[in-house]
Amino acid sequence: MKTLLLFFGLCLSFAGISQKCPCFNIQPDSLGCAPYTFTVKDCSNGSVEYVYETNGPPTAVTSHTYDNPGLYFVTQSGNFTCGSTATIKKITHSVLVKPTPNPKITSFPCANNKALIIANDVQYDEYILTSSTNKKDTIKKGSSGIVDLNFSPISIKGNYFGAKCGGQTTLTSTGNVILPNVSIFKLTVNDDLSADIFYNGISSEMYQVQIKDNVSNTYSIYDTIKNSSQQSLNLKALNKDLLYCVKMRAIDYCGQTGSFSNEVCTIKLKGTAVPEKNNLTWETNSSGNNFSIAVNGQSNSDFQVRPQPRQYSDTIIKCGNNYCYQITETTPENSISISNKICLNAISKKKPFTISDLQSDVKGGFINLEWPATVSLVNSYTVISSTDKSVYNFLGNSNTTGFVDILNYPIVNQICYKVSYTDNCGNTSDYSSLSCPVFLSGFVVDALSRNLIWKPYVGWAEGVKEYIVEKTDENGNPYSSVSVGNSLEYIDKGLDTLEQVINFRIKAVSTSGKISYSNIFKALQKGNFNMPNAFTPNGDGLNDIFHAEGLFIREFNLEIWNRNGEGVFATKSFRQGWDGKVNGQNAPVDTYMYKVQATDKQGNVYKRNGTLQLIK
Repeated sequence: MKTLLLFFGLCLSFAGISQKCPCFNIQPDSLGCAPYTFTVKDCSNGSVEYVYETNGPPTAVTSHTYDNPGLYFVTQSGNFTCGSTATIKKITHSVLVKPTPNPKITSFPCANNKALIIANDVQYDEYILTSSTNKKDTIKKGSSGIVDLNFSPISIKGNYFGAKCGGQTTLTSTGNVILPNVSIFKLTVNDDLSADIFYNGISSEMYQVQIKDNVSNTYSIYDTIKNSSQQSLNLKALNKDLLYCVKMRAIDYCGQTGSFSNEVCTIKLKGTAVPEKNNLTWETNSSGNNFSIAVNGQSNSDFQVRPQPRQYSDTIIKCGNNYCYQITETTPENSISISNKICLNAISKKKPFTISDLQSDVKGGFINLEWPATVSLVNSYTVISSTDKSVYNFLGNSNTTGFVDILNYPIVNQICYKVSYTDNCGNTSDYSSLSCPVFLSGFVVDALSRNLIWKPYVGWAEGVKEYIVEKTDENGNPYSSVSVGNSLEYIDKGLDTLEQVINFRIKAVSTSGKISYSNIFKALQKGNFNMPNAFTPNGDGLNDIFHAEGLFIREFNLEIWNRNGEGVFATKSFRQGWDGKVNGQNAPVDTYMYKVQATDKQGNVYKRNGTLQLIK
């Protein structure tokens, strides 16, 4: 019994001992908004003081206000008995005071007097929106919300988590938005099978673009266009095997949408080149049939006459030409849809048309051939020739509508030509009809007569109107011509004093005025040279000059001496003679000696040594 009483007494003794350790808390919280007033509550059961400012004086006051935002520290100090030894200890708590600026929010007006609120102010953790009817909504930092401005003004209060405080602002109605109508006026499929849409809209508005394909047949949102000054959009990443339709509508920031635009559908064009025609087919989800076609950028009226509404065969083509096609549909709303472009190289198995008007004539040492261009694209022309009109030999190829054959002298036969061509599809035409330039030959009868004979020009369908015999100088310029009608021979009479070698050629003239020249026939005339044996330089106008006579002299040298061997006259001009004077004085009547050498145009040399009598 005594033992139990002793134990109970010891317990009471220990329970009466008080432990005094530093302890306080901040009420209502250690987080607040400036100006922030708080109190401290001691939980140490000791005699304490508080320090509220850095290096501030200790005070027993338990309430304090921080006017400015910042991080502060409150320290409790006193005489504490904490444990077995009495010591002086202290404890510190922090107080965070937040700023309270007006919330900065971004708002976008919408239709039906609504607005989109974007909480992009990083100051607060959340924003509390209170309408005029006290309806409250909360928007977290970095998110957005939609408000009904029919219940404005809207109070917007920033709030810190934990502090339950913050700044405040007011949002009033910014005007009602009317969602505009929009229409698509063109859709074009590009070569890469992407598509461009062009619409009539307002650059400051937003538009929602929706597309559907022919498999799902359900519209889905493709993109939203914001503030587009281009009023166009490229639809990328489309499946080349699918067909698409497009429509669009205005949309505001609150997700409210206007009426849909007209629907425009893509057109997928395909084509195949077969002999003599290019076959085209096209597909579209549109139900319309108001189509037109562009061939190399030009419209084709023949397109409207076709057996099937979405098929066309182009037969107005030339072999080897490239043709590019696009189909355009005009919708009931007068919008247009333009297909992708395809290009086909026309092919054919038809034999090309025969060249019908081959022209030939001789110019210089060449025979020139010319013919009109063909209607088909030509890979090459082939020229053949013959001297008997039966056996033809390959002469050469040409990439143009002309060919030059070298004329080899002497010519013994008339040469005739034919030409054919191979088009770009590998088809070869028949050879043209003959074309033979006039072949001229002849012979010299005597010094005053030359016979000319020629074979007629062959090739003009209209025939030859006349033949003209021409004489030309050594440069090919005619100085004499005479028409002989349709005769094939001519006799040239008389001495030609202009040219030692007479170049004859025949000019054939067609009914319509076409001209073809023959080869040149050369007729040689002999040169001649004579010197008189006397002259009478008495001024009576008769035989007053001693000079040479002859034709076709090109070079000349004359020297005259007296009987003493003294030179009295010299000249290199065939037209200059001696007038009988020596140093301006009349030479005496006497016998004089001369030496002369002359060369004609053919190089023949004439030499004379003789005497002459000067007679008064």
